[in-house]
Amino acid sequence: RECGVRLGRGRRAMMRAFRATGHRVTDRLRLRSPPAGPALASPAARHSSGAAKGPSDLPSEVDVAIVGGGVTGASILYQLGISGVGSTAAVFEKATLTSGATWHAAGLVTYYHGGNNFKFWHQEGVDLYKKWQNEEGIPLSFNQPGSMRLLQNEERMKEAQYTLSKSKLYQGLFNGPELNIIGPEDIKRLHPLVNTEGLVAALYTEGDGHIDPSSVTQAFATKAKAMGGRVFEHTEVVGLRCLPDGSWEVEVRPSSGEPHVVRARRVVNCAGLWAERIGNFAGVHTPAVVLQHQYVITEAVPEVKAYHEQHGHQLPVLRDLEGSYYLRDEGDGILIGPYENEHVMQLAPAEWKGTMPPELTYWLFEGDIDRLMDSMEAATSLIPAIETTGIKTVLNGPTCWPADGNHLVGPSHEQPNYWHACAESYGIAHAAGLSRYLVHWMQHGEPPYELTEADPARYGRGGTPAGGGEKG
Repeated sequence: RECGVRLGRGRRAMMRAFRATGHRVTDRLRLRSPPAGPALASPAARHSSGAAKGPSDLPSEVDVAIVGGGVTGASILYQLGISGVGSTAAVFEKATLTSGATWHAAGLVTYYHGGNNFKFWHQEGVDLYKKWQNEEGIPLSFNQPGSMRLLQNEERMKEAQYTLSKSKLYQGLFNGPELNIIGPEDIKRLHPLVNTEGLVAALYTEGDGHIDPSSVTQAFATKAKAMGGRVFEHTEVVGLRCLPDGSWEVEVRPSSGEPHVVRARRVVNCAGLWAERIGNFAGVHTPAVVLQHQYVITEAVPEVKAYHEQHGHQLPVLRDLEGSYYLRDEGDGILIGPYENEHVMQLAPAEWKGTMPPELTYWLFEGDIDRLMDSMEAATSLIPAIETTGIKTVLNGPTCWPADGNHLVGPSHEQPNYWHACAESYGIAHAAGLSRYLVHWMQHGEPPYELTEADPARYGRGGTPAGGGEKG
């Protein structure tokens, strides 16, 4: 419901009042209206078009069994199709596509990455989504207003100059994206709502933006199925058994029907919030934890609406490194996504024992505005127009991260032919590059380039859920 709470003077007390109203988190359809066209269908429509209707529809054997129908599982099925082997693979999803953590993701997609070879994943994602929307006409709600990483001091400026130098190297060697350091005047020109007081500069990346996660997942799945891939929704994986020859028996249970065993040459764990559960079936350690990630969506901001009407596009995405939050347009309002520090960040309930209960889908926690106070105050200082704007939604969704915030992507070193593709902290942005990387590794016995930051072997058995929570 609309609360009518404003974020101006006394905003801490007002946010507490907002919390006391019992405001409930809006559902997924209110948060994101499905775009027109075939890219995003209702769960019922998706079930009728591609889901298994009983054991007779299920295969007895596949080359690759993909467990989980989020953006990662769908993209891997797509990439197997591009490689010519999609018809030998299948996704098994216990509910409907995107029903775990994908549907409520903020959908940020960026060329920028401060590391090394993760840059390839970022560029592949932006370029592919741009091609699908602009050249093929697939409605993805992909907005590319660019992004600015705000720099408030000389230490941040040094870090940006180092990143810029590395980016120029990748640009020269691999035709990477262009980054530029811009001053306060250009920041204000590109984003007129920003209060530039205290800003030294910003690292600006053209072409960055955000996309609708459900639409892009459906696009991957639709293209994969056109190449022979199969998607079985409402079909839960309830057991895994490694056979002496290294292949797997995958026990699945359709929502209507008896359990069924599928023989698979390889298994890929794309189960997201349920990744540890699937790992336990296989006897494989999954060093990641389920935690809460919140973001806030404001009511319509008149200045944002006026900018859209005048310019015909959105304002750039902002990343406040000192305030530890990102900020982007959401309709005519603003979405603020804080990264909570270790003192207020919350893990999943202890009774979940590290993995989300299998019966939960499209699950959200209650929003907790008190934990976001510092970030909200920083955001209202940066964008003063927010101070007189009410809060429409506080969304608190589960996500799954390893301790260092990178992914788990690659083969298990505990069981043969078992692959990790889970715990993606940046799954929407990385899906295209991640899937090509993983499928290349499967087919050629080695990855196309080094990416030890994502190798599951970097943890070993020391990466326990307790340790992940402490480091996270």
